[in-house]
Amino acid sequence: MKTSIVIAVLDSHKAVERQLRYFAAMPLPDDMELILVDDGSDPPLKDFLNSDHRPTNLRILRHDIDAIWTQPAARNYGAKEASGEFLILTDIDHILCKPLIDAVSSGKWDCMMFEREVAVLDEDGCFVQDDETVLEYGYLDWRLKENKYKIPRHVNSFGIRKSLFWELGAMNEHRVGTGKYPNGEDGRLRNRLGQRRREGTIQYCPEEQWPMIYMFPNGKYTGDVDHNPFDLFHDLTRKVDRNRQWRMQKAGKFKRE
Repeated sequence: MKTSIVIAVLDSHKAVERQLRYFAAMPLPDDMELILVDDGSDPPLKDFLNSDHRPTNLRILRHDIDAIWTQPAARNYGAKEASGEFLILTDIDHILCKPLIDAVSSGKWDCMMFEREVAVLDEDGCFVQDDETVLEYGYLDWRLKENKYKIPRHVNSFGIRKSLFWELGAMNEHRVGTGKYPNGEDGRLRNRLGQRRREGTIQYCPEEQWPMIYMFPNGKYTGDVDHNPFDLFHDLTRKVDRNRQWRMQKAGKFKRE
């Protein structure tokens, strides 16, 4: 197996349905797998999904911990169970296109990050990126006018050689089970990755070759950290003081006239 896409999912059943329609239509190459780590969804993903729209190389793993905000542990579990030499790690509100998958799977780089834009998958799992649609899903008008669809890179979405992921310590699970919002779960990994880059001991993809990943409009790009377009995603609140974006929202720094 060449590459494993690992996505941890809590509820978000409508989004999962769209993603699976999207992947089934792509389709994924035979030497790839899509792993959805069901992080305690109710109902469980395996009981909910319509088999008519499943990619042939889909695996659904159940990950149960009696706590909230357990995504770091769920992501590590998916990476541990993955068969691929390379991992693509992202969230259910992000959209992977084939050029990105091909770039990671090329094996040329030990690690690569991604550029990012807003877009959506419609109810049929079709990729859509136009002004009317992103605004309908909550994208801020002034962002569209100033930046079009481009938004800052997402440090928690990346492609990496599986062995390197574990050498660097994987995702930090230190807040799992505490009930605290898990900001910083990727900090240790990113710091160690930066050190390896400076030492020149890994093949790190240069920025000018980073492929594009896409994200449903949410969070600060809509003016509300809990924005959940069309109830596609889980309903855990991000309005906690540990969340920097929530502090910015309370200070009125998300939305401009």
